[in-house]
Amino acid sequence: MELQSTEGQVLTRYPDHLRQEILPSKSLKLKIPSIGLRFYRKYSVITYLLMFFLFAVIGWCWEVIIHLVEDHIFVNRGTMMGPWLPIYGIGGTVGVFVMTVFGKKILKHPALTFLIVMTLCGIIEYATSFVLEQIYGIRWWDYTGYFLNINGRICLEGIVIFGAGGCAAIYLIAPAFDDFLKKVSLKKKIILLLIACPLFLCDMIYSNIHPNIGKGITDYDSAYMAKNYCYSECIDENECDGSEKSQIFQNECFTYDF
Repeated sequence: MELQSTEGQVLTRYPDHLRQEILPSKSLKLKIPSIGLRFYRKYSVITYLLMFFLFAVIGWCWEVIIHLVEDHIFVNRGTMMGPWLPIYGIGGTVGVFVMTVFGKKILKHPALTFLIVMTLCGIIEYATSFVLEQIYGIRWWDYTGYFLNINGRICLEGIVIFGAGGCAAIYLIAPAFDDFLKKVSLKKKIILLLIACPLFLCDMIYSNIHPNIGKGITDYDSAYMAKNYCYSECIDENECDGSEKSQIFQNECFTYDF
């Protein structure tokens, strides 16, 4: 490139490759990706279904690891027998759907996203606890005694952790998972769903009849459990002496000491 004076004289020749590095270029700006665009994407129905299983398995692994670290024992957490926790799958998938479809502007503000996701997770967790209790008369988690808990169903510590996890799902896991799935053929994704969905359905039907209960799953030492473990499917309440609750559930007897 030749630079000329106002009189039209040639002053010097400037190398084109240096010009691209020093002088501003519109094309350079366009090549710089905006991190916000990563989240403004539409996920397909198949991606949402696979995302549900991904979050459900991640949730199961998370809770199993907690018990391995704290209690040094393996505990198959959740209401089902398989390696998945539906509440994590639903919470993660719903969070991604709501925020990417209705909260595009909000996603530019991570702090606001965190508060919304934390609230959403709290609602899902409380509702799930209530429904499970109404169906089975059992609590699979009890936050009684935790700071700022509501009826033992949710607590501040729990929803803060879920809020952080939800943000990780929205900003990191879901986009990365979507990018990975785009490299997988549609046929393989359908085959994976045809395997996962029937297994999950069978597990759900079986677990509805034989819920996953026992040590480290439903044995919470609280006044609530002592009061409510003698119900319609248990032995006669007159046989419960107040110090020990013997429960017959689905032809299996579990003894809880309080």
